Amino acid sequence: GDVYKRQVHGFLCHNFSQQPSPGLNFVARARQFSSFIVLLGKISGPQSFDPTYGMIVRNKDEFELPLDLETIPTPKEFKDAIQSLSPEQREFCQAFRSMQLESTLFGVVVIQIKPQLEKLLKLAPDGLAKEIDLTEKLMELFIKYQIPSDLLAFEEGPEEISERDPRRLEAVKHHVGEMFAMINAEKDRELAEREQEAEHALQSARMGHYSGSMSLEREECEGVGMMAERQEKRRGRKKKSCPIMNGPVSRNSVSMGHADPFASLAQTTSVAQPNSAAPMNNTQTTSPPPESAPAAEHTQQPGSSAGTAGSGIDYTQIPKQLDSKFEALDSDAALRPTIIKPGSVWTHKAKKALLAAPTTSTMSTDQQKSKKEEAFDLLDGLTRAGALNCEHASLHVVLAATHCFDLELVDTVVQRNINPIEKVERSTLIMANTIHQASVQDMVTTSDYERLEQANPELVGQLPRALCEA
Repeated sequence: GDVYKRQVHGFLCHNFSQQPSPGLNFVARARQFSSFIVLLGKISGPQSFDPTYGMIVRNKDEFELPLDLETIPTPKEFKDAIQSLSPEQREFCQAFRSMQLESTLFGVVVIQIKPQLEKLLKLAPDGLAKEIDLTEKLMELFIKYQIPSDLLAFEEGPEEISERDPRRLEAVKHHVGEMFAMINAEKDRELAEREQEAEHALQSARMGHYSGSMSLEREECEGVGMMAERQEKRRGRKKKSCPIMNGPVSRNSVSMGHADPFASLAQTTSVAQPNSAAPMNNTQTTSPPPESAPAAEHTQQPGSSAGTAGSGIDYTQIPKQLDSKFEALDSDAALRPTIIKPGSVWTHKAKKALLAAPTTSTMSTDQQKSKKEEAFDLLDGLTRAGALNCEHASLHVVLAATHCFDLELVDTVVQRNINPIEKVERSTLIMANTIHQASVQDMVTTSDYERLEQANPELVGQLPRALCEA
């Protein structure tokens, strides 16, 4: 089932001496109530796509990724560099360059979510086109709660029901309603447990406060008694000749030092002691805890439904064909194969609510990883771990090259007497002939063909239709 669209794009940029690389951005934007999955990566084999980044774009989301361009040597420069090496060293360098050429295949996969949901839930095509609320709830169940699709899909019974029967949609709505009712009941139960835990914690804290007050008062009473004893002893030593002090010490005079200091404290403590069995609703106000986050998500990647590069075309051979064309037709040796890499600083513009103002934030590496895991988890659910094909998807393969001039623009025109427009046009024709497999006469208008034939007669004659085989 390779039914999804596959397209190959060529990108050519030019660069003069001491000129920085052009600033390029990859922008993914979705309209309100629309959603799709975007995967970015490399074509790693004839039938495989290796995604490096991923994201779910929905409801006015906008992701902006900078693209870094890295050039590799031209075919002529590479051959001149390895000419003096040993056979073993040349073999290694050629294998390494082959890997570099394969890295120039930049892949973008776009998967439409709503048609895949209809196929997964056994609904008619466009069955969710006007069911905006149901679609949003399904997205929440799949993304946030990781609910298996078997619990939401329509179940075939003994009675045969047509694809357009409204009972299919009603059954899915019923399953979604039951699932949200169960989730809300579980939230209420967790909230009640949190409130009970908070109540017990508050009671324990109060018990600890009263026990600390009792020990503090006991220490104060003991300290007062010891101070009274020391004062009485000093007075006895100083006033031994006093007949009043020579007599027996009255009971009241030493009561502070020997009487039980907790006799009066016991009554106070028994009054202040809280009743542990009494409810505390009159004095305790506990705010509800925040909603618990879903369980940790795994990064299981789906099968070949979105990772297949298509049958019949080996995309990994196109960079080698381009390299051969550059070597044969680029007389100036100015065309360099270019590797496209997404940058590390992403910008995300989103709206938290339908009427809210959009907010712009910079995504960290952890946030980028979280977005990728979220996209793969949803894709895993939409495809039943790769068992279901993604029919509403498209694969875009981008090959890039850079025409590098040795001098600056003015020096190129004045000193070298070179028209840079004609040079870039020639490089564009070389790339377009390989990608489109068409002759120059088929790709340009009649007037442009006559002009190009006069400017590059040797090139036009060497670019017939279908010169390269895919």
